[in-house]
Amino acid sequence: MEPEPSPETIIEAELVENVPSYEINLKRDSESNIGEIQIFIKEKTNEIVYEKIISKNDDFWNEIKNKFQNDFNVFYVVLESALIKKTNNNLYSEIIIEDFVIPKLKIELHYTSELFGFKINIFLTKQKEKIDILKEENYDLKKRVESLEKKVESLCKIVDIMGPQYMRSIIGADKIYANYNFLGTISSNALGNSKLEKLIPGYSGAPTEPVEYLDELIGCEKSHSTNGRFLIKGKKMEWDSNTSDPRGGQNPPDALVWSKTSWELIKKEKQWVID
Repeated sequence: MEPEPSPETIIEAELVENVPSYEINLKRDSESNIGEIQIFIKEKTNEIVYEKIISKNDDFWNEIKNKFQNDFNVFYVVLESALIKKTNNNLYSEIIIEDFVIPKLKIELHYTSELFGFKINIFLTKQKEKIDILKEENYDLKKRVESLEKKVESLCKIVDIMGPQYMRSIIGADKIYANYNFLGTISSNALGNSKLEKLIPGYSGAPTEPVEYLDELIGCEKSHSTNGRFLIKGKKMEWDSNTSDPRGGQNPPDALVWSKTSWELIKKEKQWVID
């Protein structure tokens, strides 16, 4: 007698659902006349919180308001019914993870009836954590500091360039350099009997190339024609009698040199570090 075949070993597979569970929180800024709705959804497994803030002024509300009788209060009631109470069989919602790279949730809000129905997508983004907020604030602060540093650097350059010009204006010497060496090649706009000439005695015109004019003046300050030099001794300036004109003889420094040296003296005494 042959032995009976042994019964087959059957293992029943259990269906393991890996569906995330969520905790939903719905807030409004007023009980009666709602102006803003806040939706918070917490994914319980990894504790990530997603958020969406909707106000009456949002483009999103303007796109969907016709489905809610243009009434923001009605919209809140529908959200509360679909997300929290879940008492209306014709109204339900689905929560879908939309993007795995940048965490984002999508709420699909469904309403079905014999005559009317709709589906609305509401996207929620990951709520910023404190570290993210601090990083953004630090980045913004860094950019502001960099911008401020550039402005301060530019301001120092302006002050250091205009300082000698101001010193020359004190002694009324700046206008004599309108024809100083090659400065005479810079075109000038003589306004003649204009109102400006009547207001400013002795006004004869203004260079139409002010940038080049200023650059030439700065160049003259660095390499003047007389080779004269002032020495700074304490709080005073003295002409260096040892400097001489290459063509022979001794020449005193001109107003360009005086203004540059006097400005350096003022910065030294006032302790203005603007170089």
